[in-house]
Amino acid sequence: GDGSCHVEIDDMVVAFIEVPETRQLAMWAEVGEPPPDAPAGRERLYRLLLESAHLGRGTAGAFFSVDAGTGEICIQRLESTATMDFEGFKLQLGNFVNALVEWRRIVADFRPVAAKVDEALREGEETSRNLAMGADGFMQV
Repeated sequence: GDGSCHVEIDDMVVAFIEVPETRQLAMWAEVGEPPPDAPAGRERLYRLLLESAHLGRGTAGAFFSVDAGTGEICIQRLESTATMDFEGFKLQLGNFVNALVEWRRIVADFRPVAAKVDEALREGEETSRNLAMGADGFMQV
């Protein structure tokens, strides 16, 4: 085989990929789709993901990526297989699944917020434009 397997946990699929060259095991799963048609909201979500992944503080040591083919936000974690035993594997898998569950919720909850962020920015631009224009449509100086 290719050194990979997929495990379904509740409604989530976690992939395990062995990297023999580096003696690591990669855990990988899809978190969710970024908000469509909300560029400013999507940017804020990506910033939240990056800030939370800094030094693994908000991700239990995992990191995020975006699948170039699907646009899905993914979460990964690399573990050394050199010293991993079954108890250590169970602990790391539990931490990974907990982070996955939490980030799936955050991304899903952020989708409606992202649309509101973009809407507020559009309204703010329109308000600024209206304030800059006089009643006759000419720019006031």
